[in-house]
Amino acid sequence: MITLGIFPAHLSSTFLDLYMTLVKQRLEAKKAGEHLTAEALKIVVNATYGKLNFEYGWMFDTKASYTVTLTGQLYLLMLVEALEISGIQVFYANTDGLTCKVKKTERAKFDEICKGWQEYTQLELEFNKYKKCVIRDVSYLASKSL
Repeated sequence: MITLGIFPAHLSSTFLDLYMTLVKQRLEAKKAGEHLTAEALKIVVNATYGKLNFEYGWMFDTKASYTVTLTGQLYLLMLVEALEISGIQVFYANTDGLTCKVKKTERAKFDEICKGWQEYTQLELEFNKYKKCVIRDVSYLASKSL
């Protein structure tokens, strides 16, 4: 929403300033290792997008919601395509993320592709390393590496 300048049409761009403050606070908390604060703010940030679809809420704006969703999905498909073309296996993707199996020998290539994608989209990826990931369908269980 921030990168694309998307906000509910009936509100002013001040909405984005306030939203950006929440996102920055979340990222700072995450960087500082304040996991509870970071996770709480993640819920607030994600709920803000979700409220664009709530027709009885004060943030309701279907066009803004669809713009965020479709643009985000197309951007992720660009990343999936770049990774797959380079030989890096993407074995799970949904509307807001993807999971890859990256061999140690592919790590530099993976990092380069992700960096290029971030520069092009002006979006920031978040990364997790998993020891194990078990996927049934849209449900999954992952064990993070420390």
